[in-house]
Amino acid sequence: MARPRSQGPQRAHLLVAPPRQIRRGLIPMSPLTEPRTKARSERARLAIVALYAFTAIGLAGYAVVVAAPRLGAWLPDLPLLLDYGPIIFARGQILVSICVLALLLGEWRGWFGGCIAVVVLGFGAEFVGVHTGLPFGRYHFTDLLGPKILATVPVVMPLAWWNIAFPAYAIATRAFPRAALQRYLLGSWMMLAWDLSIDPCLGHLYPFWVWQTPGVYYGIPVSNFIGWYAVGVLAMAILDRTTPPPVASRLLIAYYGANLAMPMGFAALSGMWLAAVFTAAAAILGLVLAERAESSGQFPAVSRSLGGAASA
Repeated sequence: MARPRSQGPQRAHLLVAPPRQIRRGLIPMSPLTEPRTKARSERARLAIVALYAFTAIGLAGYAVVVAAPRLGAWLPDLPLLLDYGPIIFARGQILVSICVLALLLGEWRGWFGGCIAVVVLGFGAEFVGVHTGLPFGRYHFTDLLGPKILATVPVVMPLAWWNIAFPAYAIATRAFPRAALQRYLLGSWMMLAWDLSIDPCLGHLYPFWVWQTPGVYYGIPVSNFIGWYAVGVLAMAILDRTTPPPVASRLLIAYYGANLAMPMGFAALSGMWLAAVFTAAAAILGLVLAERAESSGQFPAVSRSLGGAASA
C-alpha cells in the first residue's frame, strides 16, 4: 500500500483564504507558523493604528482650516496651511494606505497580479475618461495630485483604485463566496460608497479634478457614478480571475473604514452632510450583507482576528 503523501507544514496567511483543507478544518495550522503569524498580526494592527492616526491628524488639520476666520489672529502661517494642508493629506492618504495594505498582505505574493491588473484598469479608465468623457463624463485633472502619467492621470490615482478595490473585493467575497455576479455587484457597491464622498471633496470642495459638465450632486454628473459602478464591476471580475479568495478579516475591514474616514470627515466638516451620510449608509449596507451571509453559514467560519486558523 502506498504511503500517503505528507502534507508538510501549512503556511497560513493573514488576509488570504488558506488551502481548502485548512479552511474546512481538516488540517490544523502548523505550530511552526504560529509565532511568525502572531508577529505579522501585531505589525498589521500597528499599521492600521498608524493609518487611523494619520487620518485623525488630517481631519484635525482640516478642522483648523474650516475654523480659519476665527483662528487667523493666532496663526500667522494660516494661509500656507490653507493652501498646502489638504494637498499633503490627500496625496498622503493614498500613499500611506497603499503601504499599509502591502504590509497587511505581507509575504503573500498572490495579490501582485491583481494589483497590477487593477492599477492598469484604473489608469485606463481615467485616461479614456479624460480624453473622451466615457465612462464618467467630461473632466480633467489639475496639478494638485502631483506628477501625471502621459500628462493626463496623476500617478497616485491608479494606486487609489487598488487601495479601495481589494478590501471591497474581500468584503464581497465574504458575503457571496459562491455567487460571482452578486460578488461583483456588492464589491463595486463598496467601491462606489467611497466615491460618494471622495468626489465631492476632491472634485468640488477642492479642484483636484474639474468637471466640464457639472451635475446635480455637488457639481458632479450622475454619469460619474454610473461609470464608477461599471468599472468597479469589471475590477471585481478581474480580481476574481487574478487573486485567490481573500478573507475579509476585521483588520482588512478596518482598513476599508480608514479609507472612507478621511473623505467622510472632510465632507462632514465642510457641511456636505449628504455625501457623508450616503457613504456611511452604502458602506454599512454592504458590511451588514457580508455579516449576515457569514452568520447564515454561506462562508466557512474563519477567525475574527488576523493570524487565526480556520475552524470547522
